[in-house]
Amino acid sequence: MAEKDNALAEKQKVLEISENQLANTTEKISEPSRSRSGKPWTAQEEKRLIKKKNAGMTVQQLSILLGRSEQANRKRLAII
Repeated sequence: MAEKDNALAEKQKVLEISENQLANTTEKISEPSRSRSGKPWTAQEEKRLIKKKNAGMTVQQLSILLGRSEQANRKRLAII
């Protein structure tokens, strides 16, 4: 049980974003997206990735939000 509590606390910590960053978005981040691993990137996902990165989200936060690995997010940011 303590392990689950620690995992939840870690996810909550990662999702903490300053008020400044949240002012640039209208989306509410409640839970991570389902895994998109191995699936092609859509134009909408790419736009969201760029918007959130420009708003100051970390690659780790993007991974949770978009359901992609940190490496996948870094690679896509380098491509687009």
